[in-house]
Amino acid sequence: MARTINSLAGIIKRLPDTTPRTGCIKHILFPFPAPRGRGHLPSNAIRDNAMNVRISALVAIAAFALAGLLGSGQSLAQNAYITNLGSNTVSVIDTKTNKVTATIPVGAGPLGVAVSPDGSKVYVTSFNLNNVSVIAAASNTVIATITVGDEPAGVAVSPDDSKVYVANFSFSNAGTVSAIDTATNTVTATIPVGSGPQNLALISGHAR
Repeated sequence: MARTINSLAGIIKRLPDTTPRTGCIKHILFPFPAPRGRGHLPSNAIRDNAMNVRISALVAIAAFALAGLLGSGQSLAQNAYITNLGSNTVSVIDTKTNKVTATIPVGAGPLGVAVSPDGSKVYVTSFNLNNVSVIAAASNTVIATITVGDEPAGVAVSPDDSKVYVANFSFSNAGTVSAIDTATNTVTATIPVGSGPQNLALISGHAR
């Protein structure tokens, strides 16, 4: 377990850190400047969004590692998933070798990333296209695309793998959260929240 944690930490340390040292909290949490048209991700966000990508990577690595730990009789999962905002792709990194083993094309402006508890699926938000790409981890291919709210950012999978929740930042409209049924890959609810939601987290043991 200790070797795995060290390997994960090594991946994160190797990710580029170009986060602006402005001391401004909003640049760390969601470093997008004022919008220049609905559905358009500003070009300088590619540079300024490094911290957000690093955080997304850490979440995806941790989730996939946990899935491997929970799988009875299975080896520990060894892949990390990195959203590449500038190239509209997801990089798959083998944490044993620290090398990229696959590059997966996804929708424009990939931002948030989350892995299902069993490690079989990866969910990636596309900020520019208002959708979520569902990737099959076994084949590293997109198997579904789900339309959600405006400018989706953060994404999280429920502990029982039944739902995916997406925070829709929405420059032009009120912020919302989309609830996705993982069995059908359809949005079953749209929940109004505050302005500019970015990230979210789920707590296990509180089923409704």
